[in-house]
Amino acid sequence: MVSEDPIFNKLKNSLSKARTTASIKRGIDDSIDRVLGMIQVLTKNEIMPVKVSNPEEFSFERVAYGINGDTVVKLYHGDNNNIFAFAYTKNTENGYPVLIETKSDAISCQDESSLIEITSDILSSPDISNWIINSVTEDQAENHREIDTKDIPF
Repeated sequence: MVSEDPIFNKLKNSLSKARTTASIKRGIDDSIDRVLGMIQVLTKNEIMPVKVSNPEEFSFERVAYGINGDTVVKLYHGDNNNIFAFAYTKNTENGYPVLIETKSDAISCQDESSLIEITSDILSSPDISNWIINSVTEDQAENHREIDTKDIPF
């Protein structure tokens, strides 16, 4: 029998919302993984995903780097206003990218299709270096993570 207790119902609704939020977050993470997989394929493995051992050092959650160690691209999801963003900067401090702190410093997309579209634009740009962050050595990117090609949606 379903309880009519308002406290019980409030708790039940909260748990339902929490499950939905977790599901949305997983969906966002999966979308980012798919896009990073596409970047890897489209750049013929020149740019590959990596997990950073100390994410507090970076402004965003996901990082990709060139196998030769000379390029870094940051892709993140985060605040309430930007579900996805592709970020770029050429400024450096102590060999690391400067934190990107304002929305104007990133190209933002509101959904997965926009993210895929802008990623394609970036990769087909004649001056892809404008979208590249500074050099990071392979030691700094030691937690390199391979993408299984079966996860790439094409």
